[in-house]
Amino acid sequence: MISRVNNTAQPREQFFTSQPLGKSPVSSRDIPITNQLYLQTTAQTSDPTIIWGTNVDMTALQAYLAQRNLDSDSILTPTCILYRAVSLALAKFPDFNRRLFGRSIYKFTECNLLTPIRRPGKSIGLMLMRKVDEMSYSDLSHELWSRQQAERKGNSEFKASEDRFHNLPTWLAPRMMRLLIWASNNIKRLKMNDINRQFRGAPILVNYLGFPGAPNLVSYKPSFFASTCTLSSVTLGPTSMQPAVVDGKVVPRPLATLYIRGDHRLVDAQQVSQFTAFLNEIFQSPAAFDLEQPSDPINDSDELKIPTTFKPRQTITKPDTESTLNPA
Repeated sequence: MISRVNNTAQPREQFFTSQPLGKSPVSSRDIPITNQLYLQTTAQTSDPTIIWGTNVDMTALQAYLAQRNLDSDSILTPTCILYRAVSLALAKFPDFNRRLFGRSIYKFTECNLLTPIRRPGKSIGLMLMRKVDEMSYSDLSHELWSRQQAERKGNSEFKASEDRFHNLPTWLAPRMMRLLIWASNNIKRLKMNDINRQFRGAPILVNYLGFPGAPNLVSYKPSFFASTCTLSSVTLGPTSMQPAVVDGKVVPRPLATLYIRGDHRLVDAQQVSQFTAFLNEIFQSPAAFDLEQPSDPINDSDELKIPTTFKPRQTITKPDTESTLNPA
């Protein structure tokens, strides 16, 4: 016997028009600035991205950090080595140290980096690091500590501008974000100030994903940044013990995955591979690439010791906001 359709069911039209969604979109005030950047500007019709991934043996780097941290007034982390390594790679391979304005390529006159920084709560901000190739590992440690403490106290260098953006009417905020990115990508003489420096100050984004609890990074797809300034990225994953072949034998080694993103409008695959190899060279001999040389040489065969003390610098470095970051 065929049963009849329940007459109390929703009409067909009502079924297809009623969706399990809220009546209004999420307010721009509730969307972090970095998510707004992608949300309002991603309309890429072609992808010139090149990605190179490799495994890096972290044995020498771990031994170097452990030995340096025994008598250091600040703790050195893989982030310090990574940032300086990338800045030196920018100096060695200047084709990466460039950006686009429209379809024209311009050189940067400084080796600057753009890096994520954790803020109170779940928010992630962007931090501009200038002239990193002129900073030692210790300088970077102090700078990162100062910046992070400033973020925790709500003293971000871009906080005022971001607050102004979040206070815009919801209909205006997306339009202002698109206008900001368009101006940053097309107007070279645009004045450098506040949040605008995040989109115009560095050619490369550097990520260290070795935070506590992170699983092995076996695959990674970098996002295509909306700005035509930051066209490259370096991502280093967490370190974990994995099998590796050493002198023909399979032995456990602390390995981390390294991913480099390049842009075919600036570089080719061979240049990306050379950039990657140079970073790996620094990780294998970090002491040779520091501005400050320790009094006692550190060898890869030194016993790995874990530091037990840490005396962070308490002063907060005021960012240089007077000079401009326009590329030459």
